[in-house]
Amino acid sequence: MYFAYYILLYNGLNNKGKDYLLFWEFLTELNNVILRVISIM
Repeated sequence: MYFAYYILLYNGLNNKGKDYLLFWEFLTELNNVILRVISIM
């Protein structure tokens, strides 16, 4: 569901697509860090 929405956004942005991709990767990394911290606690 989210992946299809992401593809639509990526196609719609065109020029800004690369920036959005970097932002998406940043959010994914941030989410992983948060999950790690929670599991440690």
